[in-house]
Amino acid sequence: MLINEPIAMMMCRRIFYCLVSSTLSILSGLAQSNTVASGGGAQNASGSIEYSIGQIDYLASQSVGGSVQQGNQHPFESSISTDVEVTSWLSQAAVFPNPFISNLSVRIQGIQTIRLQFIIHDILGHTWLTGDLNQELTTLPISGLDDGMYVLSIRHGKQVLRTFQILKLE
Repeated sequence: MLINEPIAMMMCRRIFYCLVSSTLSILSGLAQSNTVASGGGAQNASGSIEYSIGQIDYLASQSVGGSVQQGNQHPFESSISTDVEVTSWLSQAAVFPNPFISNLSVRIQGIQTIRLQFIIHDILGHTWLTGDLNQELTTLPISGLDDGMYVLSIRHGKQVLRTFQILKLE
């Protein structure tokens, strides 16, 4: 039985389209299917690089000494708490600007009746600066500090009344 040439060509096209579509559907199942937050690329004479922000997969390894998780984003959070009840006027204390470059201001309303001190520690506990807070607005000249995170503690005697996390930037 002879097959008409146009019909044979049409059948070959259909078989070809079926093979291509099934191959593409198989390959799309192997591709990255998660949405990332952002990404981009860069190139120069030496080569090029493409990157994405937001991980779609991760690897984890555990042993007796600890664990490592490659590809996971771990948030850094620190908090400082005290058992001291903060008086209402100290709850309105403000430290600004934060982050700061050279000067940091501390505002405490109603401070005239009590003498307070401040201490600035780094996150390792080393003391960098101490002084008195005896006005409602005190500017601390701390341009000599290295860039990084610090803790500003407001104290009355040896008792810590309030703490602030501050960030020094250039």
